[in-house]
Amino acid sequence: MPFDIGTKVTHGPDVYEVKDVLKAGGFGIAFRAERTSPGSPPTMVVIKVPAAHVLADPVWSQKFAREARILANISHLNVVKIIAYWEFAATGEKALVQELVTGAKELPEYLKANPDSTGSVFLQSLYALHAFHHVTSPAAIHRDLSPRNILVSDAGIVKVIDFGLAKEDPRATQTLTVAGDWFGTPGCMSPEQLTDAATVDHRTDLFAIGRSFAAAIQGRHPQVARPEKLAEPWKSICVRLAEDDPADRPQSAADATSEAMFLIAAAKTPLLDFDVHVAEMAGRSPLPGWPEVCQMRLFGMADYDQAAIRTMWRLDRSVFAPPFDANTLLDRLEPSSAIQAFIAGNSDFDDADPVGELYSRLYAHLDPPRKLVCFRRICSTAVTMHRYSVMQDVRNVYGSETDPAIRGYLMSILDQEDPSHVVQGRGVLPRSP
Repeated sequence: MPFDIGTKVTHGPDVYEVKDVLKAGGFGIAFRAERTSPGSPPTMVVIKVPAAHVLADPVWSQKFAREARILANISHLNVVKIIAYWEFAATGEKALVQELVTGAKELPEYLKANPDSTGSVFLQSLYALHAFHHVTSPAAIHRDLSPRNILVSDAGIVKVIDFGLAKEDPRATQTLTVAGDWFGTPGCMSPEQLTDAATVDHRTDLFAIGRSFAAAIQGRHPQVARPEKLAEPWKSICVRLAEDDPADRPQSAADATSEAMFLIAAAKTPLLDFDVHVAEMAGRSPLPGWPEVCQMRLFGMADYDQAAIRTMWRLDRSVFAPPFDANTLLDRLEPSSAIQAFIAGNSDFDDADPVGELYSRLYAHLDPPRKLVCFRRICSTAVTMHRYSVMQDVRNVYGSETDPAIRGYLMSILDQEDPSHVVQGRGVLPRSP
């Protein structure tokens, strides 16, 4: 089927109508199209159509199909999403349908306009690497990461694109790459990729990320980027990623993310779009460096509103363990506008859960005087708002306290806050004779 402006494709219940050309090059054309689905509002998508000479080449034709297969295995915010893959038997044509990144800018353009977003964009790029290195099945290596293949939406969300050169883990599937061929972007290809592209591992993508960000921050082509001339923390981060010897780089995307978090926190680099990072960390094992990033972000806020409380509520309880300063956080929480509004009754009923559960997560990491302040807040929240989930937090906190003296104080607080024994009823909490 020849694609042009106005072309319509019906795929199942969906209809796709080509609206205009987004990008055209030697390898094919990317069209912007409207997708209409029954019962849903129309959405805009990208349809990638390879050029005839690409389809005629058995290797490049298979690479295009493989891009669809790799993307189909990845479901991650920071990796462009595949919607459909078409093969037209009558003509031999193929097409790949992907999400359209709204207001997308290539990495250098975006960072030039939004320099304070560098920390957030950098970490999101590493999240994408983690997704296709360790989450996909089979694992994949991009091999063509570059400033032009890292898009950022108008909402500050990174989308890694163009998996045409991706190498699937040879343990899982046969690769198409011929040893000795050069595939990639000059200045972003690791030394080992220049030597033998067929045998590279995920560390070649880490090299490319280091070179890409050094180039984008400096406004230079990757071939002439100078990571060692960057200001901190980017000098340390990019130099480490772009080491010639892969053994001298971080050994995984998770390691690179952890190292970057420590350096970002130490340099007090702004971390925008914080909820994006909270969501990413919620689905992963806690990374060293993440508590430091959280503390930097939270302590950098002048006040906490209810949205900030809900963000903290989503953090894993391990975040609040040392080196995080839970004592200072409690001192900042108590006079905050969110807690004062909560005390005054100017909050929604469901706000009790984030308050009670957040305080219950802080409790174990507080000094004794602050434990009492914290426990009182949990008790009053449970009783005043009559929230059974927070009542359970009261019981859990009381049961976790091993110091008999502190337990005595906790019981006194509970007697004051819960005179009707709403929480203590049915012998849930042990009583003195």
